[in-house]
Amino acid sequence: MERKQEELRCNTNRRYRGSREGRKVNTKYLIVSTGRCGSSLLSGILSECGADFGPVGERNWDRSSGSYEHPLLDRAYKWHRASKEVRLELWPLTKVSTWCSRRRDRCLARVFEGADFAKSTQLVDLVHPISDLCDSIRVIICYR
Repeated sequence: MERKQEELRCNTNRRYRGSREGRKVNTKYLIVSTGRCGSSLLSGILSECGADFGPVGERNWDRSSGSYEHPLLDRAYKWHRASKEVRLELWPLTKVSTWCSRRRDRCLARVFEGADFAKSTQLVDLVHPISDLCDSIRVIICYR
């Protein structure tokens, strides 16, 4: 019973650590889409309203391409997928899996060091690694 209370206390401290330390809570917004569903338009509208997409949000919206998608998100997804494949197929190679996971985490850290919003079709698989980088995540699902 005492151990469960300690775990609950640790989880609560992790979730609200930003507000308890007197600093702004680090919230990231993820736009997850199925592709060709209007997520670039949504990202363009949010960007015009002040949402920070980092350097990818500074260019003009183009309806024929997947605008507002950071190129490092694709690289992070590839490292994430490689880590999972190594873990599933070659179980003794945990060092390789760990190395791939670290590469993924570096890519994600670079994406979110200058942006609070991100958009990609692969963000569904990256929600858990991104949650380790920030205090709070809000997922915006876009489909049709």
